[in-house]
Amino acid sequence: VYELYGVEDRLRILWRPGSHETWPPIIERYLDWCDTQFGRGQHAFPERLIHPWDWERQQAVSRVSFTPQTFQARSTGTGIVAGDGTVLHDTAGWERQRQQVRAHVTEMFGNAPPVLSSTGGSYGAEPAHIASLMGRADAGAGLEKQQLVFGEYIAADIYMPAGLRESGSKAPAILWLHPFAFSNGYVAIYRRGEPIYQTLARAGYAVFCFDQVGCGRRIEEVEGFYRRYPDWSLLGKLVRDGQAALDALNALHYVDAQNIWGVGYGLGALVGLHLGALDERLAGFASVCGPPAFRLDKDEARTGGIRRWAQLHMLLPSLGHFIGQEERAPYDVDELLACFAPKPVLVVSPQLDREAPPDLVTPAVEAARSVYALYGAADKLEQLVPEDYNRFAPEMQRLVLEWLRRETVVSHLPPS
Repeated sequence: VYELYGVEDRLRILWRPGSHETWPPIIERYLDWCDTQFGRGQHAFPERLIHPWDWERQQAVSRVSFTPQTFQARSTGTGIVAGDGTVLHDTAGWERQRQQVRAHVTEMFGNAPPVLSSTGGSYGAEPAHIASLMGRADAGAGLEKQQLVFGEYIAADIYMPAGLRESGSKAPAILWLHPFAFSNGYVAIYRRGEPIYQTLARAGYAVFCFDQVGCGRRIEEVEGFYRRYPDWSLLGKLVRDGQAALDALNALHYVDAQNIWGVGYGLGALVGLHLGALDERLAGFASVCGPPAFRLDKDEARTGGIRRWAQLHMLLPSLGHFIGQEERAPYDVDELLACFAPKPVLVVSPQLDREAPPDLVTPAVEAARSVYALYGAADKLEQLVPEDYNRFAPEMQRLVLEWLRRETVVSHLPPS
């Protein structure tokens, strides 16, 4: 709109470190801006757009493209069918379809660069002053925190009951996948009650936490991502980091490698569903305020449609080719959920969630349940629809914790 008036230089964004507090150099920049606008001097305010935003430009250089007409139009909510449209009658048929879903997910992610993973050392761990700035300097009463570096040079924190590492016991573990939280990463900025990772650690779990790319300490890592990797996707990178986190968890001597669970909220739920579709090491997954069915999430829906994943956040640019033809999306949320079958999965979809209304989520759950039924495990896919909105407050945390306690046995108890 500013361009229409020929004054696009009057709209700028100023990035600065820190939290809500301010200090003289920042205030001086504010005054520089005022002086420039009032003609009292000329100060440069160069534009720096850290997060990807230009879908058209990215598509112009990407060698990955999709033609919707080559994919069969399918509905969501009537049960999962095979690629040729036939109804699935047994687990063998679904296992063949599962491989097709994985192939579609991988294809939509684009062409990934080679992997180079850290061995899990401590060099590059988060310094104390950064942890303090991010609000995660202390583990919390009765808890301890281990720092390590994993994957492609990513810093992680593992929260656990105090004394677990020396106890000789193996605890169940949680991979925590956080929502969009650009400033603070895996720590919630606005919250009531304690963070979910402390709640879970206090219950006896070892909880693996890290900032997802574009958030927290890794906010600048997203800058120039598509310039470096025009044929890849941010969602592909997010899932690769999740797989590296599972590698690191499996190597910890105090973690039960057969008892690693995922908990994802918002963005983290989207990532976790894709992670579980490609990697079988999760024992189960809790999706809180996760994505609606792609084929139902259209522009006329009040959510922003699949455009938000493809173009607004540019997590999965390939999905942008299916805007307006959502029913031809190569895979959908129901199939991602079904890829976990027969493992336990919890879907929490609040009644008042404007980003993922239950009427756009429940059809995907019910379609996936038809696959669970093939394994005789229809009750292992559970959906809760609390009277709440999109948040992860103590009430919703309690729902997830109660589900985890039913599905896992925590043998290690914190010392009295």
